Amino acid sequence: MKNLSLVFFLLFLITSCNPAKKNIVVAASYVEIQNQSDDSRLNKLIAPYKAGLDSEMNKVIGFSEVAMPKVKDMPETLLGNFVADLVLEFSKTIDPETDFCLLNNGGLRSSIPKGNITIGNVYELMPFDNEIVIVTLRGDNV
Repeated sequence: MKNLSLVFFLLFLITSCNPAKKNIVVAASYVEIQNQSDDSRLNKLIAPYKAGLDSEMNKVIGFSEVAMPKVKDMPETLLGNFVADLVLEFSKTIDPETDFCLLNNGGLRSSIPKGNITIGNVYELMPFDNEIVIVTLRGDNV
């Protein structure tokens, strides 16, 4: 059962980390791992996918002068404010009249480290196929 879970996890990684969102044909085969000495067979099998994924996920896309930790059960944090500001600025490129951004702290899954920020950091922070929804409301409904 562990092996089957690993196969599904690998297929998920291969298909979900594709920024182009194009159709992918995946050929699957069953590799039975009996003991730890068989790990090399599994490593050889996933090596080409891992190399491609690592090269994409390790691309540096920014730099942070401070660490922005995820703080559980805090409604406002440096990390939350940073992400909300980013989403707000992006939303304004879609609708310039966007006034504010409301995010759920539970949607942030990790921290942003001090130093280089990679694509992998972003996927760790927000690992879902999130969408921005812009809603028009009257002030009394806000």
